[in-house]
Amino acid sequence: LLSCCQRHPELAKPGENFVALVTGLLERLLDYRAVMNDENKTYSMSCTVNLLNFYKEIDRQAMYIRYLYKLKDLHVSYENYTEGAYTLLLHARLLKWSDEANTAPMQGLHSPSLHTQRQLKEALYNQIIDYFDQGKMWEEAIHICKELAEQYESEVFDYEMLSDILQREAKFYEKILKVLRPSPDYFAVGYYGQGFPPFLRNKVFIYRGKEYERREDFEMQLLSPFPNAEQLKSTSPPGQDITGSLGQYIQCFTVQPVEEAKVRFKDRSIPEQITNFYKANHVQKFSYSRPFKKGPKDPDNEFATMWIERTTFITAYPLPGILRWFAVTSTTTTIISPLENAIETMMKTNEKIMSEINRHQNDPSLPINPLSMLLNGIVDPAVMGGFAKYETAFFQESYLQEHPEDEGNIEKLKDLIAWQIPLLAEGIRIHGRKVTEDLRPFHERMEQCFMQLRAKVESQYGVREMVCFEDRRSGRPRSMAWGPDWDRLSHAGDRQVLAPPTPKPAPRTSESEDRRNERKENRSSTFFGYRRQDLRQSISELPEPKEEKRRLSRNMTESSLGSSEGKQPLPSRDTTGAQPSTAGLSLSPTGFGGRVKSASKAPPLPRKISPTVYETFLEQSDA
Repeated sequence: LLSCCQRHPELAKPGENFVALVTGLLERLLDYRAVMNDENKTYSMSCTVNLLNFYKEIDRQAMYIRYLYKLKDLHVSYENYTEGAYTLLLHARLLKWSDEANTAPMQGLHSPSLHTQRQLKEALYNQIIDYFDQGKMWEEAIHICKELAEQYESEVFDYEMLSDILQREAKFYEKILKVLRPSPDYFAVGYYGQGFPPFLRNKVFIYRGKEYERREDFEMQLLSPFPNAEQLKSTSPPGQDITGSLGQYIQCFTVQPVEEAKVRFKDRSIPEQITNFYKANHVQKFSYSRPFKKGPKDPDNEFATMWIERTTFITAYPLPGILRWFAVTSTTTTIISPLENAIETMMKTNEKIMSEINRHQNDPSLPINPLSMLLNGIVDPAVMGGFAKYETAFFQESYLQEHPEDEGNIEKLKDLIAWQIPLLAEGIRIHGRKVTEDLRPFHERMEQCFMQLRAKVESQYGVREMVCFEDRRSGRPRSMAWGPDWDRLSHAGDRQVLAPPTPKPAPRTSESEDRRNERKENRSSTFFGYRRQDLRQSISELPEPKEEKRRLSRNMTESSLGSSEGKQPLPSRDTTGAQPSTAGLSLSPTGFGGRVKSASKAPPLPRKISPTVYETFLEQSDA
């Protein structure tokens, strides 16, 4: 047909387009027919997606919607509710919030009474919310609820439906914080050899595993449609002898999702349940790290020669999506030096300690065993050696002479080691509070090791202190946002002594306002959960001022009080219980603030205000 069209100038271009169109359709239909009768419908889903994308490109909306619902039914039959929701969402996005009549044919179980696009879109959205709920993708369900709420409130003015959708939205917020939601594993799968169908041949895909799915079980499902396929043991890309052979070779290994930086989460106190969701969802970049040795081997310290080859995969679309897997579109490889690897390892260790502290502070009923193993593996040199191996490998004068360009990274590693001490101190404090009598000797041994470690680190790398962050929300789980901002790490020279803030006397408020302030104060906490009782006691001991004295300005109060007793003026209300001034502050490797202390300390300011001093100040103000 193509050769016949080329003989006629008028038919050459249209004929070429027609042949390409039919050829593309036949290829996809043949792939679809080859796998549609398989017991494992995994590859049927891929072929269905290829077909619906083809119909979308040629603007055949009816066929596009038809295969959308075929794909949705396949997902629901395999309990892939998240993917089913994303599939239905493609249809819903084609509809408008209007009373126009539906032009496309009805699909699925929707009632024929849904005549308008608004009615159909609303029905689709409610089904999508149910699927997201079953798939534990409550963040996505909330987005749909918000869009429905906007319509009920501002377009159709259906306040009863608005009430219902807001209640559903509220339940999703509660589930985010209270329902256990394990993070899925991701697997890179390569299909090599000419024996595979064209849509798989010599391609790599990233698969999203199900909850608690082991790699062994996942591999068995992969191999079941290809009983003659051979599984490759190496994780390196195969050569031409494999890709060009007539056989079938499958390669499978676990990859780690690479979270995209969230600007709105940076340097903020965010519940761990929220941040963990974005670490494993809405990701399009994945990495695999392969260690290898380079240079002369050191049998006593493997960290000195441990290099990392990191391969980064980028998929065609973010996961999760309308499939549980997507093809890899680009691959890059970078080499990580032993020192850079040590820095990454220390960052992850500090983050893990932080996470365990958060979990135990927010849920005292958690078992203590994971915390015990984590702390003991760091503080007891007989277990894992701690970071002493890093000191031997990188902190020697000979290493700095051979690698002068690594001086900055060495300081970063030292800073990370120093910041680990206050984290360990809080972890051991929690461990001591929860440990049983049977494990008391183990805890005492761990305390002794930590005291020795603390003295050594603080003498060599300086003292780091946690800074209290006031939590303005209710007593829910807290977690500091992760931000690998190296420029804001503290350095040994940035040392300044910060005097603790002193509370300022506050005017007496009404009884109802006092109760509100009391409830708000009960909700306030530092990162480690301590209540600010000192501040509340000092303010509560103040005498009740007279009515006319309440009108005094805050500036007059501070200046008068400072001059009446010859003392330093009190800090403003904004600084009470919040962070110290920026001088001397640093951002820790795990995202929370702290300060670097010097050997000498300034004497602390008084934490309570004498009632006599306060009355004297009031009398002087009246005069």
